[in-house]
Amino acid sequence: MSIPRSALTFVAFLGFVAFAPLGAQQAPQEPLPDSVQAMLAEFSEKDEQLSALQEQALSGSPELMARQAEIQVMVESAMQEEDPQFEFYLDRLEALEGEAAAAQEAEDMEALMEAVQEGQFLQQQIEMAQMRALDRAPVKEAIEGFQSDLMDAMRDIEPEVDAILARVQELVAILSAGAQRS
Repeated sequence: MSIPRSALTFVAFLGFVAFAPLGAQQAPQEPLPDSVQAMLAEFSEKDEQLSALQEQALSGSPELMARQAEIQVMVESAMQEEDPQFEFYLDRLEALEGEAAAAQEAEDMEALMEAVQEGQFLQQQIEMAQMRALDRAPVKEAIEGFQSDLMDAMRDIEPEVDAILARVQELVAILSAGAQRS
């Protein structure tokens, strides 16, 4: 069973709604300094470059694509073992997506907030099961081996991929440190 894209979209929607309720007036924010905007633009560019390289490496290797699918099944099975209600959480998230959309359409803030709160709880449960699943030795080993082989395939396409990845990680660290100070 794979995690439905609509459930993942709804999880992203929950984050948006939780921080930007309908009709909320937000204080005007100061524009980001030019240096921060430049770093965000560079991050976006490098991230897109890495995503394209990853997609190209995967599409060029049926073996890597098959391993990726096997790992997803392995992770989802481990998540189900870690929390037997995992399937229920995913099904409920899908149902909440419709409930939240209907509440938003009806401008029923109480129902929308209830859906958001329940969705956030379910998201936390899924994340905890995922963390425990990813901590399992066989899952870790499979992911690490896959990542290593994927990076090798990406290096075959773009020899500078390690430098690109290092720059992305550097930008994340700088931007995260700046955000924590704010």
